[in-house]
Parts: sequence; structure tokens; C-alpha cells
Amino acid sequence: MNDGLFSSNAEEIKFYIAEMLSDGEIHNRDKIREYVIEHFHDRNILTEGMFTGALRSLVESSQGAYIIPQRGKYQKKIHNNIESQTKQLIDETIAKLNIICTQNVLELNENDIQSIHKNRKLLEMLNEFKNTL
Repeated sequence: MNDGLFSSNAEEIKFYIAEMLSDGEIHNRDKIREYVIEHFHDRNILTEGMFTGALRSLVESSQGAYIIPQRGKYQKKIHNNIESQTKQLIDETIAKLNIICTQNVLELNENDIQSIHKNRKLLEMLNEFKNTL
């Protein structure tokens, strides 16, 4: 099974998911899955269903310690310092700005184009500020 380190495959998968999320940052589901595959004892037996079930179980049984701040994004909730809360807010703002700026170019008017340019500058500023934290 898993060399005796874990009592089940699900336990091992949840361990690696929790390990990746331990930084309190927002992580994309695909990146989490890549991390689990990289560390899992036998990637040949790891199925999408096993991963999905373990991820769902970890979130549902965590009593709010693990959250889904956006579709396909997961995070360990850390409230212990202002810096991590600020980074979380910046990450959420960046994600929402990216959604807002994803438009069909054929449907844009001049005001929309100007707003997208302003938002691009704002995204750059937010990323620069986040890197100083």
C-alpha cells in the first residue's frame, strides 16, 4: 500500500494536500494535484477520484480550517498575523480583477479598454506590494 507510513491512501493524499496548503496561500487545484502526484508513494495507482475524494474530505472535515475562496482554489485559513491576511486580500483582489478583465475583445468599447489598462497597472502595483510583504 504505502510502506506503512500512512494507514490509507486517502490519509497520505490528505497529508500532502495539507502540507502544500500549510503556507496559507491560495493554491490552484491542478498545482495541488501535481504536488500530491510528485510525493505520493505510487503515482501509478493514484486516480482522479482518489484525489478528489481526499480533497473534498479534508475541506469538509476541517471545520473551516481549509476553505475554497474561489472555484478550483484552496487555502488553509490562517488568521495569526496581519501580513498573511493582507496577502490573502491582495490575492483575492488580483483574482477578481483578472476575472473582470477577461472580456471578448469584440465587445469592448473605448471606456472598457481604458479601464483594462488601468486595471493592468493596478495588478502590477498589487503584485509589487505583495512581494514586499
